[in-house]
Amino acid sequence: MTNPTLLIAQREISTRIRAKSFLISTLATVLIFVAFAYVPKLFEMFSAGDESTTVAVVGQDIAAAIDSASLDGVDVEQEETAQSARAAVADGDAAIAVAVDGTTPVIYYSSDTDQTILSEVTTALTNIAQAQALAHQGVDMAQLQEDVAAASPSLEQVATDAPEVNMMTAIIAFVIGILMFMQLLGYGVTVAQGVVEEKQSRVVEILLSTVTPRQLLIGKVLGIGVVGFIQLAIFLAVAGVAATQSGFIQLDATTASTIALTVAWFIPSYLFYAFAYAGAASLVSRQEDIGQTTNVLTYLITGSYLAAVFAMQDMAAPWVAIVSIIPPFSTVLLPMAASAGVVSIPAVLLATILLLAATVGMSLLGARLYRNSVLRTGARVTLRDALSRAS
Repeated sequence: MTNPTLLIAQREISTRIRAKSFLISTLATVLIFVAFAYVPKLFEMFSAGDESTTVAVVGQDIAAAIDSASLDGVDVEQEETAQSARAAVADGDAAIAVAVDGTTPVIYYSSDTDQTILSEVTTALTNIAQAQALAHQGVDMAQLQEDVAAASPSLEQVATDAPEVNMMTAIIAFVIGILMFMQLLGYGVTVAQGVVEEKQSRVVEILLSTVTPRQLLIGKVLGIGVVGFIQLAIFLAVAGVAATQSGFIQLDATTASTIALTVAWFIPSYLFYAFAYAGAASLVSRQEDIGQTTNVLTYLITGSYLAAVFAMQDMAAPWVAIVSIIPPFSTVLLPMAASAGVVSIPAVLLATILLLAATVGMSLLGARLYRNSVLRTGARVTLRDALSRAS
């Protein structure tokens, strides 16, 4: 005989995974991740042809001087006279023009000229002029360069105790934080709505004539959780592949382990909130009243997400490593902190133990509330009544 809990879970999975809302939300989120990964690449491709800056010059000496400076994104074009070079800037055919007035170079530019390129051209010409002046004074330029190099300061990076968080790891951590927030809140609310839907339609009375409240609750939580797990795995897989193929990130061992940790971490995190939402929702009999008993849980998830947002300002801050192991904040924060490398393996193990303990406690509390309230219709059941042994 098939286990009733598994039958209930299978019913939840088959019903919800074929629902239009699941398919639409999954597809929409996947498209967002693909766009997030590829749109910057497309902008880069379309703007690649506009990156060069034209510099009009008069005379071979000036052209050779600018070429020798090896300026990035600069195309040098020859002009016959200073007037034609100046006209090229006025007409927009060149961003900068360089001509010689007597013995002094003159740089022409417009209000639209890139100030960075203008500064680089000016610096290049100034350096060349200084070198020529020193050479005229009889200075040995090779020896001067050796002396300057010998006197130049050396750079040495000092390692600090604070973990280093680069931009890429910060972006990965941010995406993981959003995903965990979306999945925990979305599927926690789904559990609550499912409980009240069965209670409001009196279907729960029929179901409880053949199964126990414990079997019905566990089956519903597991079934909805499997759907959420599958959706999260799809999101992470698509995001990882798209970001890797677009060159946005490199799928190395660290990134792969972060994705694996996030998928695994969803299981106890979801169970913690699912049993809490189920127990809280069983206190009411109408969909519009769900918020009265589940708002505190929504605030907890939102608070965890806000803590993650603040953590993004400085993932290496000491408080991030501490708060990320404390339930319920760890449900969102720990995968982020792990992806940024700011928590150690012992800290992850401690966070796992604490979350599992909290999940067991919440499952017992939620099951008690559900068992004592799911058959009570009408007015909202008080928390004191629901916690009593009377059914």
